[in-house]
Amino acid sequence: MASGEQSVAPPTRRSPLRRATAPAIGLLFALLALVTAPLAALVSRMAWRPGGATVPYGLVLSAAASMGVVVLARAVSRRHAFVAAAAWLVGLGVVMRGSPGGGFLIASDTLGWSFLVVATVVVIGSALLGGSGR
Repeated sequence: MASGEQSVAPPTRRSPLRRATAPAIGLLFALLALVTAPLAALVSRMAWRPGGATVPYGLVLSAAASMGVVVLARAVSRRHAFVAAAAWLVGLGVVMRGSPGGGFLIASDTLGWSFLVVATVVVIGSALLGGSGR
């Protein structure tokens, strides 16, 4: 190449198989995230109480599992990460709605509010930051 010339890369084309499987993969991530949110809410209540202290290991496990789903989706594409995060938020909304009998899975205490804040920030942050930009 002479000086001043720039190479132009040919446009990348996605194969028909990849275009056909992308929505299916997105749906699988959405279903996984939709199931993870209520399970994470259940696990977040676990705590070890040695003596007078409380160690909320369930909160760490639930935030890590929720983040793991979004990070796994992010490894495929950014769009899949947003789909997974949105499905996780929908699943959390279903949990927060409560039951017809008036019962709620997320208690209105420090542990419940911590789960809502920590897990939501982790899920949205995982979708927005880092990872693959595809």
